[in-house]
Amino acid sequence: MKAIYAGSFDPITHGHLSIIRSASEIFEELHVVIAKNVDKKYSISLEDRERLIRESIDEIGCGENCTIGVIENDFLVSYAQEHDYEIIVRGLRNQQDFISEKGMKHINDDISNRHVNTMYLIPPRELCEVSSSMVRGLIGFNDWERVARKYVTASVLNYYKKLMDK
Repeated sequence: MKAIYAGSFDPITHGHLSIIRSASEIFEELHVVIAKNVDKKYSISLEDRERLIRESIDEIGCGENCTIGVIENDFLVSYAQEHDYEIIVRGLRNQQDFISEKGMKHINDDISNRHVNTMYLIPPRELCEVSSSMVRGLIGFNDWERVARKYVTASVLNYYKKLMDK
């Protein structure tokens, strides 16, 4: 069975990676896609996000059945149907995520011409508060590297260290 997991991954966090690890253990193939929203301003280029996702997946040792791609100006459910993905994987950190994702599931059902199931996975308790925006908010403060290390891989940490050294 094939599944797809999408996000902006700006940057990819241990929370994202916990979902990727779980999904890669459940499905024969997991396609991790960067959802590119033209209205959103990103802190990391698309190319760097793609590279950091691959490096991070490799760091945690679960990349054998994971592919990486990009969705641009397309609905995730339409992309999933077009590429024969049977399941959309989504992460739930809290009640707000559940409410938002429930609404998105109903919209996906309205958009799709073929039913695509949605599976919700919950990261471990210690990662439920982790978000990409939270990680970006840590960068540059005194001792930021020690704190950020808890939430991102060495590849992501090194990316930000290089930015700070410029």
